[in-house]
Amino acid sequence: LAWDWVDAILVHALMELSRVTGDAALRAYAAAWLDHHIGVGYDIAWSDHCPPMLAATPLFAERGELRHLRIVEDVLGYFVSAPRTADGGIGHLGRFGRVSPRQWLDSLMMVAVPIARWGELANDPAWIGAGTEQAEIFAETMQDDSGWLVHAYPFDDDQSPDTFWARGNGWVVLATHELLRIHRVRGEDPPAALVDATTRLSDAVIAAQDPTTGLFWTVVNRPGDTYLETSATALFAYGLARGVRYGWRDATVRDAVRAAMDGVIANVSYDGDGRPVVGGISGPTSVGTYDYYASVAVEDDLPYGLGAVILALTEVSGL
Repeated sequence: LAWDWVDAILVHALMELSRVTGDAALRAYAAAWLDHHIGVGYDIAWSDHCPPMLAATPLFAERGELRHLRIVEDVLGYFVSAPRTADGGIGHLGRFGRVSPRQWLDSLMMVAVPIARWGELANDPAWIGAGTEQAEIFAETMQDDSGWLVHAYPFDDDQSPDTFWARGNGWVVLATHELLRIHRVRGEDPPAALVDATTRLSDAVIAAQDPTTGLFWTVVNRPGDTYLETSATALFAYGLARGVRYGWRDATVRDAVRAAMDGVIANVSYDGDGRPVVGGISGPTSVGTYDYYASVAVEDDLPYGLGAVILALTEVSGL
């Protein structure tokens, strides 16, 4: 598995599953993955290189091994020095986009969540605040009156107006509910702007759910025009379920979560050896127009899609 978001989201999901089930083999797998990349060397050049920290943080907490702490420190150092937009949002492309930094929704999951989780573990409110601030900046600059967020900001001619990408908004639903969870378990009141933005987005999600399948369209505000997509649906289910569990969403949201998971499970088939295969996952997606999002190919068993499904199944089990 590579040192990038594609595989790191899956490894993070395995760590979360291990936390719930107590399966030490999953943690050992995650540690071996990190240790391999420590041995061969890794680079942190942009937001998509930061999610391995999601595995390194709990492993350091459990084992106290400095090599895992160094990964944490490297990501924190990257966050401090990463290019910013004029509004203070982290530039997703990092050193590849220094001249004109742009915020991508993905960065909330890839960077803001890891640094806030570290702040929770280390009891360091500065890092929790840093992750929360990024979510506030993204909401202020990227959230539409509809509740949805555009994929990238500043908005440019490589994007279509009134076009909202489902998985990107799924990252935001997950990230904002995770930030709200951290504040709640610490007995803190999160910023009102974060609560409001999360509520508006959650309301948009519930309203956009396909009533027949429980899934969501890959261009989420254009029902019937593109295709129903698995990973975004799993991310929406995870975020909403976490919101219910920690008191940010009303219990009636459970119906939307259950419908989403029914749709996700319906996209799981089995190969000739009886192994599960997750279908309906859109491929890696850059910033683009409506036609671009609609043309992204759907594949089976993409690691981040598997990770999203595992995360959702794990979180929903607590409802």
